[in-house]
Amino acid sequence: MTRSVTVAIALVFFLASAADAEPPFSVPWDARPVRFDSRRDELVAVSTASPDERLDRLEARRASARRRADEACRAALHQFVDEALLAGHRFPTVAARLHRAVDTAASVRGLRPLADGSVVMVAIVPGAALRGAIPLEDVPWSP
Repeated sequence: MTRSVTVAIALVFFLASAADAEPPFSVPWDARPVRFDSRRDELVAVSTASPDERLDRLEARRASARRRADEACRAALHQFVDEALLAGHRFPTVAARLHRAVDTAASVRGLRPLADGSVVMVAIVPGAALRGAIPLEDVPWSP
């Protein structure tokens, strides 16, 4: 087999396997504003966090950065929900139900460890979880 045929076959296999996979750089390199992705029907937060500088081992530093990034993502998600509700002057009970939905349904979609022990985390909340908490109109996750 010639070299060009081998390269072509390898390229076909690579493209076929990459069609189903997440893009190679789906986790960004830095924090982004919280947004509602209507295509995927989910609320998305991207946060960065640096490690605890008192720790020496890289493994422990990354664990502390993951914990801090998770806290930052959750805080950003809660802030986004608060701002969406503030525009409609909603009752506190509505906010409490939505915040409970964020706490229970939030999950980590992606994590990018950085060389210094910092991490970039992508956290999501499905739109169905927010709509299931209480149906509202005039919010980004409404149908």
